[in-house]
Amino acid sequence: MVYTNEAVAQLGINSLNPVEIQSGVESLNGLSSLLSKDWLEFHHLTGNRSSVIVRYAATVWNAWCNIHLEPGAEGILEKWKSLDDFSKIHSIEMELLFLSRILSLQKPTKFFPEIDNKIPDAVVSIERRECFFEFSVRNKSEGMRRTDMVAQELADFLSELQPELHSVLAVNILAKDVNVEFIKKQLINSKIGKYFEVNNDIHYHAIPSDAEFPRDFPNIENFVTQPRVYCTSLRLGSLPMHKATTIIHVDDPYAFQKMSEEAKQLPKSHPGIIVLDISGVVKQQDEWNRVIFNQLSSGKWTRVSAVVLLTLVQPTDTPLKLHDSAIIVNPKAAQPLTQNELQFLENFVDKGIHF
Repeated sequence: MVYTNEAVAQLGINSLNPVEIQSGVESLNGLSSLLSKDWLEFHHLTGNRSSVIVRYAATVWNAWCNIHLEPGAEGILEKWKSLDDFSKIHSIEMELLFLSRILSLQKPTKFFPEIDNKIPDAVVSIERRECFFEFSVRNKSEGMRRTDMVAQELADFLSELQPELHSVLAVNILAKDVNVEFIKKQLINSKIGKYFEVNNDIHYHAIPSDAEFPRDFPNIENFVTQPRVYCTSLRLGSLPMHKATTIIHVDDPYAFQKMSEEAKQLPKSHPGIIVLDISGVVKQQDEWNRVIFNQLSSGKWTRVSAVVLLTLVQPTDTPLKLHDSAIIVNPKAAQPLTQNELQFLENFVDKGIHF
């Protein structure tokens, strides 16, 4: 045994109950045997100690156990073992969860069926009609990573520059175009309680950390176009308290590239459904709902009968669970869904489910 009860308890920073520890032992040893201990340590465990990691490993292992005997499952394992990019590994592990969920609702299910020279992720027979599924995870883009980095750098700089102040900086510029050094020079020249703006793109104000913002100060958050990223640098226990918040506009021009890629794998001769996990992206789900519906209504993706949007969360004390979802039906679909097929999707996104 590679992972003992004691090792798993330590990995979970002693916050797991006995049942979770035993589940962690089974899942981590199972994944180690399946993928190799070195692979597991490098991609999931190196430098990390958290109860969330153990629960996530149990979730993924249970999903694999549910599907591993199904036709096509060996293809998932082969791809899983070959990956060395974290975002791609995360994508295939989410795919495991979705396939396991579908399998729990409907049999027969087949993975990676070939039809019309396409290879969708799965096919499910619902009342003798085959529906084809593509699963996709929209991971954090390079633009989003850059935005996080710039927001954190400016917030940390502000909190150190004026530790006695509560500073707020609003930047209505995409991170790739932000001149960080220019903004830092502007901040160095600022004064307590000072409000300034630069070309209506950069807004800043600050007050003593124990005071409230004056009513005549503008709400500079409103100067930043949606969607926005917020980053706060806060150091408790220090006097004076260090606190600074940065708000930056962010956009993801490649948000729908994956949708096009997945749509191409669906046949026109049968209903096609794309299940898209958007947990790691910046846009709010309401915005995704609107934009995807507009795309579908344009007639661009007629082979897509519906798009299912999912937002998953990993609480610190429970397994991975569904936080929000939406089923967006394509009014221009070549193969519209029946009421029973729509009901199947409703069951798939039941808000009470845990993966």
